[in-house]
Amino acid sequence: MIRFFSLAAGLAIAATGAQAQGFDGATFGLHTTSVEVEDLGDFTLLSLSGDVAYSFGALGVQAGLNRVSDAEADADFGTVADYTGIDLHLYHDARADLRLAVFASFDDFGDTESRALGAEALWTPGNFRLEGRVASFHEDPLDGWLYDFAAEAEIAPGLSPYLRLRRNIYDGDNGYYSRTEFGLSYRPVETLEIHGSLGSSTNDFGDGYSEAESTASIGLRLHFGGSGDGTDRLFRYTGFY
Repeated sequence: MIRFFSLAAGLAIAATGAQAQGFDGATFGLHTTSVEVEDLGDFTLLSLSGDVAYSFGALGVQAGLNRVSDAEADADFGTVADYTGIDLHLYHDARADLRLAVFASFDDFGDTESRALGAEALWTPGNFRLEGRVASFHEDPLDGWLYDFAAEAEIAPGLSPYLRLRRNIYDGDNGYYSRTEFGLSYRPVETLEIHGSLGSSTNDFGDGYSEAESTASIGLRLHFGGSGDGTDRLFRYTGFY
């Protein structure tokens, strides 16, 4: 965990000094999530994330790293809570407020690996932020499709409610995973964002059995700006939490 923090902070600091090379922004996030699983109990997760982006004219690349671990080290949830994700985005700025990209991700859930390849878009008209993606994924041994959408609106200076929807549909009769999250973020200064959210999810195993989860999360995100409003135009891809 300490190595992850050092890597993310190092990326952001190094990138801050590289604006002449096309630095387009970086973020570092830390948040904790309380998860309650139907019929199984609850546990607490600690999440760290880092992203950095560089632009070369209208083209650019963004790389992200996510780490989620069980803060209570509860063996009952070890394989559920332990998660490491890496994502890469190759983007094109079609307009000043529209970024299009192809992306690839690799996620390790302890005893399960998942890989995704897809397309995404980020539209930032005025005080709104709309982000969506669709991807084909392989979660050993299953294949399926991922659909992800997020909307955010600044209703007062620095204050923005947001909504996020995600659905993983497995091929055949192997079920689905769906998640809905409502949140509120506040930026007292340009470089700091504080956010909290409530969420619910359903994990349908396709055999008549499903699990329901509810979550409550609070955290912060540090923004290291690049050219213009770079950090507001970074993709925010995450795993299940």
